Amino acid sequence: MKVRTILDSPVSIDEHATINGFLRVTGDGRCFLSDAEHDDNAAVLEIEDDRLYDNLIDSVPCMVGGQFLYDDRATVDAVLSCNEGVVVISTVNCVEIERREKKFTISVTSK
Repeated sequence: MKVRTILDSPVSIDEHATINGFLRVTGDGRCFLSDAEHDDNAAVLEIEDDRLYDNLIDSVPCMVGGQFLYDDRATVDAVLSCNEGVVVISTVNCVEIERREKKFTISVTSK
């Protein structure tokens, strides 16, 4: 499922979804999933699961020299919810990241 499809559809509380997009992580640890690579106007889902950042840092090398620590094509197995009327990814179960020809699969666990 694409990010835009989720944002344009009604979401049930604690709805499970598998979402394809571009995983971006800022230097301060903010994570989000975008519909398009290198497009500031793309549809975006905020990821509120703080465990994702720690699990990424432990498992996948950061990007060097860019705006983001991570900026990779990804498939995210997650739980959606609404936060103040905005759809967010509240829980991440697993992430598969594609970087060039390499794939990383991260099961998000508690730290």
